[in-house]
Amino acid sequence: PTGGGNLITTTGATFTGNVGIGGSPSEKLTIQSGNINFMGGTNDAQYIKFGDTGDDDIGSILYYHGNNNMVFTANASEAMRISGGNVGIGVVPEAWNGSWTALQLGATGFVGQFQAGGTDLTALGSNVYSDGSYKYIETDEAAIYKQQNGTHIFDVAASGTADAAITWNTGFEVLNDGKARAKNGLLFGTDTAAANTLDDYEE
Repeated sequence: PTGGGNLITTTGATFTGNVGIGGSPSEKLTIQSGNINFMGGTNDAQYIKFGDTGDDDIGSILYYHGNNNMVFTANASEAMRISGGNVGIGVVPEAWNGSWTALQLGATGFVGQFQAGGTDLTALGSNVYSDGSYKYIETDEAAIYKQQNGTHIFDVAASGTADAAITWNTGFEVLNDGKARAKNGLLFGTDTAAANTLDDYEE
């Protein structure tokens, strides 16, 4: 209505010109100094869609009220999801522990930050997530690089089952006093023999 107030219709409305809310419209829809609310029942999906008359699913942004997910799609396929403060690009993020803020990339990659109980940790990992303990995302090997309280830590793990707990082997550390430490020894060249592992000072 031109005089203000609410427009309520059960059959829908079509406007051939521009529409302005709170101000004069300069585009198809202009909202000046206001908010847009998408309201629905519990667990109803709320949509903002972008497309054309031939395919209205070319691109859309979806907000699912029930589980507080923000889902971005492209060409009718999910491209990114924000869930519980964590982000998945090309994947639905795992159920991370609340002390983590994580960005998952593709099937198994992640960049994350953990802060709790005096521990300040930033990590880059493959095939690992944490729901309070480190676990495999899928059945394969896992690796993680951590910057933790000023120390650099490189951990690896043999293949394990998806969602099973990970037992890490620390390959290398750079301590916060500048010293480097290979906790499980060193091998040179293409050597794999345990008997040749250098695990102490030798001449």
